[in-house]
Amino acid sequence: MKVKLAVQVFSTSVTDALEYCVKDQGLQQFKHSEATVTFCRTVDKLFDIFNTRNFLSKNSFRRPLSNTNFSFIKSFFDENRKYILGLKSLEGEELVYSKRKKGFLGLLINMTSIESIVQKFVVEKKYLSYLLTYKLSQDHIETFFCAIRSRGGFNNNPTASQFEAAYKRLLIHAEITSKSSANCLPQDDTYILNIASTASSKKKIDYMTDNVDRLDDGELNFDIDEILINEENHSQYVNDVVIYICGFIVKKLKLKINCSECCSQLETNTSFSKLISRKDKGGLVKPSANVINVCKIAETIFRTNRNYCTGNVILKLIYLTKEQLNLANIFPDLSNHILDQDPLNNHLLQMINLILKYYFTIRLHHKNMQINEVKDRIRHKYSKLITFKNQ
Repeated sequence: MKVKLAVQVFSTSVTDALEYCVKDQGLQQFKHSEATVTFCRTVDKLFDIFNTRNFLSKNSFRRPLSNTNFSFIKSFFDENRKYILGLKSLEGEELVYSKRKKGFLGLLINMTSIESIVQKFVVEKKYLSYLLTYKLSQDHIETFFCAIRSRGGFNNNPTASQFEAAYKRLLIHAEITSKSSANCLPQDDTYILNIASTASSKKKIDYMTDNVDRLDDGELNFDIDEILINEENHSQYVNDVVIYICGFIVKKLKLKINCSECCSQLETNTSFSKLISRKDKGGLVKPSANVINVCKIAETIFRTNRNYCTGNVILKLIYLTKEQLNLANIFPDLSNHILDQDPLNNHLLQMINLILKYYFTIRLHHKNMQINEVKDRIRHKYSKLITFKNQ
């Protein structure tokens, strides 16, 4: 089981999505989902407490456990113990006594254990100033197992000698890292079997360029639902998702563009999307109306031109989109800024090209994920043969 996917079911993004569907979209399919929202938010907050890793965090549930907030955490644990013990199945059976009790018992045991550790070592004996609970997590050993498995290739049941060889290679080569496809992803910079770390330097682009670097897979893993719905169903939901993607694009563009006047045209203080308003906790970027208009036209072009499968698909889509754009109405405040620049390659055209390249890269990535998704999974039936089915 991939822990990173299982935990996301109880994340704040899921609860925000449920409330967005019920309160903002009024979808009847999600009616009476208040209990689900309460359960997901409770589990999400518990996971935050179980994985505190930043001692400077201001979030009440992600702060390190210390003498100052111990009473708050203790009362929160007491309240949620009663909540978990009161959960029942449809048949009326208490979940902590059912066949599926392990997960709920695990939450209760974690709360009791963490409370006892903080009470003894932080509050009473003062051996520790604070406790970062992520240091107690088994994610580190899971990352180590992932590195061992990756050295075995198709062999998922190594012998003692093969394990020894993989261990030596990890020990003398470099620090252990986890792949994006692993069951568990590291949440901090804890070093495992580290001898000589290699620091990677990231170049900063000090000028506007027409060539957008390839986006990392981690940057494209949005927690958005299915977008490729029927064209006639281009509703408020689709517009909200497009504007949400625009915020991500603006965030990336501000790291690449060094022109302050151009950057000022990308962002606004007004939210045009109910989805951004619902999910924003203070860190989401609100794109300007001009960026939104460009991306909405790009979305229409993407939906009506899905037959391109050869050549540079992104350049073809950009060309078709720019044919539909009225450049006189896009970023009108930059009309004086571009007078002294090359009319065929000014900041306005470069910025539009960058916006479209980012947008189509994200959309094509999402489309490819749908096409390549395994429909018939055999992992639950076989153990050895799954290595030959890429599952």
